[in-house]
Amino acid sequence: MIPESLGNLRKFKILRMWGCEALEEFPIGVSNLLALEELHFAECGSLKMISESLGNLQKLKILRMWGCEALEEYPLGVINLLALADFKFD
Repeated sequence: MIPESLGNLRKFKILRMWGCEALEEFPIGVSNLLALEELHFAECGSLKMISESLGNLQKLKILRMWGCEALEEYPLGVINLLALADFKFD
């Protein structure tokens, strides 16, 4: 479990999550990391949903997701990421 208090890290710029097999939903606190520039999800095989609140990350430049086989839909909030320059989704 990832605590919602993670969102209190206001200057956090890079978050990499690998092998989080128990993670089923996008951690709510991540959408509050407004300074976040890079977000990586890898081998999160149980991840089913990514909230549209992903679109709150206005400084996000790099989003990479791979090995998330259970993901049921494309993260819709991506269309709001105006600073996004590098997006890989496998």
